[in-house]
Amino acid sequence: ESGIQINPIHVSDAAAAIVKALKVDGFNQINIAGNEVISLKQIGLLAGKLLHKTPVFDSIPNIQPIHLVADNSKMKQLLTFPKMSFSQGIQEIL
Repeated sequence: ESGIQINPIHVSDAAAAIVKALKVDGFNQINIAGNEVISLKQIGLLAGKLLHKTPVFDSIPNIQPIHLVADNSKMKQLLTFPKMSFSQGIQEIL
């Protein structure tokens, strides 16, 4: 099992979207999210590779994760496109 799936966004991209949102007229519900859908297991494996560590995963059998993948199409239409990839962002953090 790969675990929950998310589409994280780098803080610089989120900040740029929020700044642009301040200038949008009317009422809008806009998801602020990245373009890449990635599982927690993929995040752990990439972090482990970058840190030269072997991650250890534990899961609960027969439990289906609830994925938290946001539709960011309205963000891209009204605000901005995410520029930082997940792999670039995690390298910056680690």
